[in-house]
Amino acid sequence: MQQFKDVLEGFSETVMEDGGTLELLKGNIDYQNAHNALCQEILEQDDLFKTLKAEKFDGFFSEQLNICGFGYAKALGIERRFLLSSCPFFSHVFDYTSHPAPYSSVPFSSDMSLEPTYFERAKNLLNGLSCNILFHFLHSQLTSIFRNKFGSDFPSVPEIVRNVDIIFLATDEIIDFSAPTLPNLVNIGGLGVDDDTTEMSSQFETEMQKGEKGVILFSMGTIANTSRIDKSVMESFLGIVRKFPDYHFLIRADKYDKNTKDKAKGISNVLVSDWLPQPAILHHPRLRTFITHAGYNSLVEAARAGVPLITIPFMFDQNLNSRAIEKKGWGIRCDKKQLLTDPDAIEAAIREMLTNPSYTKQAHRIRDLIKSKPLGARERFIKTTEWVIQNGGVHELLTEGRSQSIITSYNLDIFVPLFLIILFLLLSQC
Repeated sequence: MQQFKDVLEGFSETVMEDGGTLELLKGNIDYQNAHNALCQEILEQDDLFKTLKAEKFDGFFSEQLNICGFGYAKALGIERRFLLSSCPFFSHVFDYTSHPAPYSSVPFSSDMSLEPTYFERAKNLLNGLSCNILFHFLHSQLTSIFRNKFGSDFPSVPEIVRNVDIIFLATDEIIDFSAPTLPNLVNIGGLGVDDDTTEMSSQFETEMQKGEKGVILFSMGTIANTSRIDKSVMESFLGIVRKFPDYHFLIRADKYDKNTKDKAKGISNVLVSDWLPQPAILHHPRLRTFITHAGYNSLVEAARAGVPLITIPFMFDQNLNSRAIEKKGWGIRCDKKQLLTDPDAIEAAIREMLTNPSYTKQAHRIRDLIKSKPLGARERFIKTTEWVIQNGGVHELLTEGRSQSIITSYNLDIFVPLFLIILFLLLSQC
């Protein structure tokens, strides 16, 4: 457990770094190794597994961030298994489930502009394929953990994942990049989000009435702790705040970030707090924009409230999310490095957002599209789960490609010989 905590804390310390392919792979290795260690730690609790097995569960849901849970499901004899993703897919999950992965247009593994260059596409493909190879190795270690416990005939954990009944993706197709999909993938973005959460304490209601022209919300999320990053980052943003005296800023900083709170004391148009009622703030009529790290939960909450975004992605899926917002026209993307090297660019993005009504107009359209969909996330989730369990699974939806090798899947056994034949014929004419 401590190893896992150390890895999470390490993300905050490196959040401002621009990692290349090697840094991406190292981060994945550290994260998955910590997960695997935790997986083995739980697996050794025989009494817990005996109790769970006696419950005879009808279904099992587990995250994509680490697939250890599907080994648990097999060990517990739970046949109906559902893959649940709280954020857009990682590239290796596309690989396992034979889901189409358009590396040429969607920035799965690295950042790409809306009209990606050759080198951006090449880097995205390289990072994606490298991660796929790495995860095959890391998950072979995960399989070994279960085989050491239950015997050599225990199936590989990736093989269990390949045969899940349904993939529940906690993202919204209105927000995401449009891309090919499979019949057993169901979007449930917004599940658990309460659109009626508009009440707030009198303290925060008072804050929302400040600022002649409105309120601006700023949050970097819960993983990137502001107390563990370069102090200059938050100090730079406070400098930007001073340039908008007609707007009141609400800034979330973690409880250990004494520096940001002290620096903000001399600024009249800002409140720095370690907790903010974000859903209620997003639904408040005086909020003008939300400056966010582009974590998916924040995106969904903002989309359902019709709030335009300024995104400053730091890690994980946040680049992908921020590019999707930019693509759909209801947000402006900034580079995290600009907080240190070019704060004027952040200031310009805020001014563009506050003076160009097109972002708010499109944010309202996104909200209306989401809320008027024929089936909501809750209904999709419950009805699909019941349907699968009642029918003993839906293997008819599984793609044949999930069991094919990379050679067969990409027809390399056809194209490579064909290329060699053509090459031979051309050379023979010389």
